[in-house]
Amino acid sequence: MLPIIIEQHHDKKGIIWPRSVAPFETTIITIQQDDPRVSEIADKIYEQMNESALYDDRNESPGVKFTDADLIGIPDRLIIGPKGIDKNVVEYERRGGTRKELPLDNALEAYEQIRREKL
Repeated sequence: MLPIIIEQHHDKKGIIWPRSVAPFETTIITIQQDDPRVSEIADKIYEQMNESALYDDRNESPGVKFTDADLIGIPDRLIIGPKGIDKNVVEYERRGGTRKELPLDNALEAYEQIRREKL
């Protein structure tokens, strides 16, 4: 079954798990993890998601984190970084497509709405 899923759900960067079989539906990626605002907001969102997301809080470059996320194939990303915080947004990205800015004060609610629309 797994080879069939991979064959049907991938791009040049790797697998794109269908939500129904994804190990996690969401990965939270932090940019400049050493910025206390970033880690505070990411921690809060992760806790609100009841720890059901994969939280990439490693001290790695954004390129490494995005490449690893592509290889793992988790369908959705929430990207938290200082530029977004300065604009009062969290960035949402659907693997292989849609990007949106979600309002920081209700990012999780906005994300849940997007998920309902995509299911």
